[in-house]
Amino acid sequence: MHKTTKFILGFLSLGYALGLITLIWPEFLIRVSKFLSTYNMRFNAILFSYYYGVSLLFLTLLIFLIVLIWPVIQPDIVLTKSKNGRLALTNEAIVQFINRNLSGEGLSDIKVKFKNTKRQHKFHIIAASNYKQSTLAELPRIEQDLEHNLDELLAKVDSLPNKVNLKINQKSNHKFTRIV
Repeated sequence: MHKTTKFILGFLSLGYALGLITLIWPEFLIRVSKFLSTYNMRFNAILFSYYYGVSLLFLTLLIFLIVLIWPVIQPDIVLTKSKNGRLALTNEAIVQFINRNLSGEGLSDIKVKFKNTKRQHKFHIIAASNYKQSTLAELPRIEQDLEHNLDELLAKVDSLPNKVNLKINQKSNHKFTRIV
């Protein structure tokens, strides 16, 4: 989990804890109000409790909507499903299919990131090539062949669109010397 995510979740947890404290022990706000009045600070506990509850309700609804809308990455593509079980094509198998297709094109160090959602299949592919200029000239053909092969592989399964993003990096032939 990222640090920013942890920070946001911690902040929201503290906010909800304060809201629960004010709901369970309303005299807590009255004590805070009396304490602040000794320093000539005005604090309306009932008004604070009302607006704090409304803001927590709004925040809860917002989080609920985000959870509903967030796309779910599926672990596989179901080929057949019956009462005996299900047959599925896993994401790792599709990644290996892409690696096998691109290995004959003069590419090496092929890294594939595959996002399988309900609406589309996204492929983000990074590969290295010794001859970057000639490979870049062939890149549209390689990408089109890969899209065609993926469409053939997944045509009988579903009609979701496939989005392929292929990037080529030049492989470094420079060897670093080690000084002892």
